[in-house]
Amino acid sequence: MNSIRLRLLLISGLVLFAFVLITGFALQKANETTALQAQQERMQGLVYALLGAIEIDGDAFLLNAGEVPEPRLSTPGSGLEARVIDADKTVAWQSGSTLDAGQAGIMLAPGQWSFETDENGGRFETAFGFRWLAESDSRQFTIRVSESMQDFLVRKSTFQRNLWLWLLIPAGLLLVIQLVVLAWVTRPLKALADEVRGIEQGRNDHVDGHYPIELHPLQRALNTLLRQERGRRERYRQALDDLAHSLKTPLAVIRNLVHEKKTEADSEVSEQAVRMQEIISRQLRRATGQSRALLAAPVGLREPLEALIRSLRKVYIDKGLEFSIDLQDALAVRIDRADLFDVLGNLLDNACKWATTQIEVTGRQMDGFVEISIRDDGPGFPEEASRLLERGLRADSRQEGQGLGLAVVNDIVTVAGGSIEITDSHGKGGCVRLTLPA
Repeated sequence: MNSIRLRLLLISGLVLFAFVLITGFALQKANETTALQAQQERMQGLVYALLGAIEIDGDAFLLNAGEVPEPRLSTPGSGLEARVIDADKTVAWQSGSTLDAGQAGIMLAPGQWSFETDENGGRFETAFGFRWLAESDSRQFTIRVSESMQDFLVRKSTFQRNLWLWLLIPAGLLLVIQLVVLAWVTRPLKALADEVRGIEQGRNDHVDGHYPIELHPLQRALNTLLRQERGRRERYRQALDDLAHSLKTPLAVIRNLVHEKKTEADSEVSEQAVRMQEIISRQLRRATGQSRALLAAPVGLREPLEALIRSLRKVYIDKGLEFSIDLQDALAVRIDRADLFDVLGNLLDNACKWATTQIEVTGRQMDGFVEISIRDDGPGFPEEASRLLERGLRADSRQEGQGLGLAVVNDIVTVAGGSIEITDSHGKGGCVRLTLPA
């Protein structure tokens, strides 16, 4: 993930998601605890109300219905039941809502409370032990109140549904706001990238936008780099012009003198003078390529290829060569236009020299680079053909047509940030695979 915006959005989204989960479960747990505490207190209040309404007449329990605040105790099947258990664990009294005798349960000591949640049975159980004092004796009882959990579970489910609904909706709104904020924060970076792209395409020559103070060092560094690059190219150009002018005159004098005398030795000198002039021109072009701009505009491939092929058809008209180009019209590489003509011209000229009838040029884009293959149906390259690309060898140590052009191409392509590969295919046709930045 190479996008800063996506990284920030992912991190903030994960933090927000974790916050929503933690907050939701915490509120859910707090609500459940509070609801259980309220349920326990309400059932304890009901026990106190029953104790105040119950009277014992001998062995009989009497209930003053007017003092009981819960009418459900008189409604069968209402879900709220109450019973009084005596010391021998028999039911001394039960409310009218009780459908069966049920189990007596554990007897509690006077003043002892018990609150239990029977999730399997789906009921809350509250018990309280008390002692009834009479004139002649005292008796020990346990009063038990049981209530169905159905209403409690419905309230719990409703609360959870509303809780997550009101947590997720604001979380979604926060994500949308975060997207807007990220777009606003990263807008200066996008503007800076657009300016750099404009420099690449030749529309601008420096970065002059108004950016936040955090980007000022980067802006100054880019402008300094571009200014130094322009100065360095200008110095290269001036030095090369001086070199060309300083060598042009002596060579012209030598050629004129030789032309006047026309001896055998002078013919050799004239030939060497011409070669010296060609070498100087070639080295000047190489030096210019090595001082190329750091940000070069992309150059389309089809137009240079078609122009070079038209010229080569005329040069090698006697061979009747057939050329085929297989690449997309929009395919472009990032290299100086003159360098591209030198590279393709050298490679195509070399292919024409050795081809029998056919030359094939293909191109495809992959992973930020463009791969160009030039194949011919000639005898192919000799063994260890990669040595033709070696640098550091003297130009006059190579035989004509045995790698001088390939070495120049290798130098230019390496400076442009690409690479070149020769397929060792002796006797099966030659292939040069060229890779340049897209």
